[in-house]
Amino acid sequence: MAELTIRDFRKSDYQVFSEMINDFYNKGIATLHGIDQKKIDTIFKISTSMTPYARALMIEQDGKIAGYLHLSFTHSNEVAGMVVLIEELYIRPEYQGKGIGNFVLDWLFQEYQDKVKRFRLEVTRENDGATRLYRKKGFQPLEYDQMVYDLEEES
Repeated sequence: MAELTIRDFRKSDYQVFSEMINDFYNKGIATLHGIDQKKIDTIFKISTSMTPYARALMIEQDGKIAGYLHLSFTHSNEVAGMVVLIEELYIRPEYQGKGIGNFVLDWLFQEYQDKVKRFRLEVTRENDGATRLYRKKGFQPLEYDQMVYDLEEES
């Protein structure tokens, strides 16, 4: 049986993280919009800054990077408590279909069991594999349309 571990990001993870997040945003069906290298650099800087608002974790199988998990934290009046937002769960293609996503979600539920009231995530309609996993783990659609207002970036 393969050994799976989850650990916080290290500054030495930059290159492998940069490759994986580029795949996540720019080469697949997981997101609706791509991101550029400047945003990737900013995300990594925040991810390694020990902010209380986010947590970034590497997923390893037998000591090799299999993927990453990005979380953010918020409060919800709807559940009268803290919420973990699963911002990104990325499993490298060669590690997909091996139970790693299932392992990560079980770890996540255990890690935050007594600390939060809800886990929340977004998934694109086209991402059938992820949707199947999330439904299998008990996630249900939230019947809200989300809206955003992005502030224009300075050049």
